Amino acid sequence: MLTSNPFAQLSATISPGVMQTYVILMLLLVVGGTLYDVWHKGRKAGERRSLAVTWRPWRSRRPSPKC
Repeated sequence: MLTSNPFAQLSATISPGVMQTYVILMLLLVVGGTLYDVWHKGRKAGERRSLAVTWRPWRSRRPSPKC
C-alpha cells in the first residue's frame, strides 16, 4: 500500500494541469460556499447583515487588552 502511488495511473490518462486546476477549483468553491453559508445564516427574515455585524458578538466576548 505504501509502496505504490494510486495517482500514478491517473496521471497517465489525465494531465497534471487538469488535476491541479480541479484541486484549485474545489478549494475556491469550498471557501466560497463557506462564506456564503456564513452570510446566509447571519441574515434574519428580509434583513441583510455584513460579516462585521455577524461577528460582533464574538468580538465582544474577547477580553480587552490591558494596556
